[in-house]
Amino acid sequence: MKLVTDFILFIIALGIVEAVLKPAAMHWTKKGLVKWTPVVLDELDRVFPSLLLAKSNQDLDFFVRTKFSELTGEDWSSVNIDYFWQTYDPRVALDKVISREAQA
Repeated sequence: MKLVTDFILFIIALGIVEAVLKPAAMHWTKKGLVKWTPVVLDELDRVFPSLLLAKSNQDLDFFVRTKFSELTGEDWSSVNIDYFWQTYDPRVALDKVISREAQA
């Protein structure tokens, strides 16, 4: 009987994590991304030409995570930043670089 009760409590706890805690964590992460994305994008626009020429996509990801960590004072090395990548399009940054070079 105790095993059945423990199993039911486990299922309830798992449901609470999935229904309450996981969406709350995703909301907090998205809120931080929305708040700091413009600052990170400004920094990324500044260094994008050198990243484009000499770095890999892992270096780009590391740069973005490092900037978010610097701005928030928290560790972003394992945070899901898919929302940032949906917001940021490297093609737009490349167009900015090309237009600035054309104006110079």
